[in-house]
Amino acid sequence: MKKILMFLILCCVNTLVFGQLTYDTYCNSRFDYCVEYPTTLEPQPEAENGDGRLFISKNKKVKLFAWANISLDEDLESKLETTIRGEKVVYKAVKKDWFIVSGYNKDGNIFYQKTILSNGIFKTVLLEYPIAEKPTYDKVCEKLAKSFK
Repeated sequence: MKKILMFLILCCVNTLVFGQLTYDTYCNSRFDYCVEYPTTLEPQPEAENGDGRLFISKNKKVKLFAWANISLDEDLESKLETTIRGEKVVYKAVKKDWFIVSGYNKDGNIFYQKTILSNGIFKTVLLEYPIAEKPTYDKVCEKLAKSFK
């Protein structure tokens, strides 16, 4: 028992001291998407309509939203315009079937969003975090971009 407890303590110290995050995967069966998220974020119950899930840090300052919705004749360009309205965007990448935007939201937090349009469905992942968490969560954004499909 002592060995197990020591192992768990070392894992936690390693994560906090050296900034190494571990990841788990959330998959949504209704809209067929998956994303890897840091295990420092606690998954909340899936939405009642089955469109996604929220993940929150213990201090409630970092939030990851994953969701999908039917496009209802909205195209990617109009979705992008709706997304960035009122936000201070510092990075934007747009491709044929997806976009990524990042910047500062109205609360002064950093946001990173990737939205994919696939078969009439918008699939979105949005990470919001304080500027003080930038060194850690900028790396998480890279992981989100690669893992979100």
